[in-house]
Amino acid sequence: MKRIVEHFKELYKYRALINALVVRGLKARYRGSVLGFFWTFINPFLLMLVYVFVFKVLMNNGIKNYSVFLFAGLLPWTWFSTAFTDGVNSIVGGSNLITKVLFPPQVLPTVSVLVNMMNYIFSLPLLLLFMFILRMDLGIPIIAIIPVIIIQLILTEGLVLIIAAINVYFRDLQQIVNNFLLLGFFVTPIIYQLSQVPSRYLFIFYLNPMTLLVRSYQWIFYYNIFPNWLHLSYLLIASVVILLIGAYLFEKLKEAFPEFI
Repeated sequence: MKRIVEHFKELYKYRALINALVVRGLKARYRGSVLGFFWTFINPFLLMLVYVFVFKVLMNNGIKNYSVFLFAGLLPWTWFSTAFTDGVNSIVGGSNLITKVLFPPQVLPTVSVLVNMMNYIFSLPLLLLFMFILRMDLGIPIIAIIPVIIIQLILTEGLVLIIAAINVYFRDLQQIVNNFLLLGFFVTPIIYQLSQVPSRYLFIFYLNPMTLLVRSYQWIFYYNIFPNWLHLSYLLIASVVILLIGAYLFEKLKEAFPEFI
């Protein structure tokens, strides 16, 4: 328990450093490009066009206002998956900082998660623009976006802490993560509705925490209804447990980081 408390005390102590690194990470993402910050909107827009062309135009999946349905799930998945790919290598990639005596290593995976969370938030106006163009309603359920984002933040931070720490000792993990994320994308109801999944395979989706998160975003933006609070409560408890496990594991393994990077 002491390790966990120390972990979060250090994160709080170095909150100014985390803020500075998040701002630097956002600026560095598109530094040198002509369109700069606008790639925050252009990248998900181009990705959305590809999926709409394949699954709406070519396959005609029958989902009305498909671009909004897709965007509602694709944007939080992009936050989750990019935080994973950035976070898994954050300790190894930040070796010059880790070897400094006073630098708290848990800052690096946390910054990876926060940078991608901010990128998600900055992408939301594009989703709202599509809803406006398609004349879709946005009502009171939009307030539920805050707890849903917080739950995703807790879950993602916990998982990224775990993989960032293990990757220092087992470098193959970053390759495994990439393949895991590809599988995770297709077993999360982003490009299709959960009702289209055969019942005998539904258990796979219910074991995937991103299923509930993505569906919650879809309920808010696409269906204009509140998400299932009971299920979100269960996910919040599970996410907090994962975060505590991640913090404990990270603190236990971090002492030997300088020897392995």
